[in-house]
Amino acid sequence: MGFYVTINESDTYILKEHLDAAFKAMCALNHDPKAQKGGGSSTGEKWFSWMEADYDKKCSTADQILTELGFYTDLTGEGDLAITDYDNKIGDESQFLDAIAPFVNPDAYIIWHGEDGSFWKWTPKGTLEGVMTFVEN
Repeated sequence: MGFYVTINESDTYILKEHLDAAFKAMCALNHDPKAQKGGGSSTGEKWFSWMEADYDKKCSTADQILTELGFYTDLTGEGDLAITDYDNKIGDESQFLDAIAPFVNPDAYIIWHGEDGSFWKWTPKGTLEGVMTFVEN
């Protein structure tokens, strides 16, 4: 079970001069008591959905963490790290996007498409800008 989503459109990239800071911000989430970890076990242990519990020790770059989350990335010609795609069950991605928001291009956005036809938009301000319904003719 789960709700599958894809990225319909993205213009989001971590600026090359902030790659290390973005990596550190994503690692810090693993130790943040306010983080809402969606994965877990019957013993009460919690981790982020679809992630290794110790991702912050296994990954050494922002790109590796984003890949572990299920994002597809690519380096731009300027050396920035672009988020290009996602095609998986939804998990805890929004917390990681909000963590890197201070380090992405200021006009960044990601338009998500849910398996039920819904669309929504993430921006660096960490706000969802509403839900649009897509109707095919």
